[in-house]
Amino acid sequence: MVKRTLFEELVEIGNSIRAEYEQQGASWKSSPFEWLLTLPSRSVGAVGEKLVEALLVREGFVVKRPKRLSSNCRA
Repeated sequence: MVKRTLFEELVEIGNSIRAEYEQQGASWKSSPFEWLLTLPSRSVGAVGEKLVEALLVREGFVVKRPKRLSSNCRA
């Protein structure tokens, strides 16, 4: 048996799961939200919050952020 490097093992594992993730990305093709795929995950969460907030405001809801607790208080 030929001993493979850790890198070669990693490449093989990556190739085995690649199709699963490519398939997930394919569902975003031609979506009006496809641009979200280019953002870091933290930014996607922030955009999601902004989208929902703007939609709720347009529908007549009042959206307020919760007050921050001081460092001396615990929730």
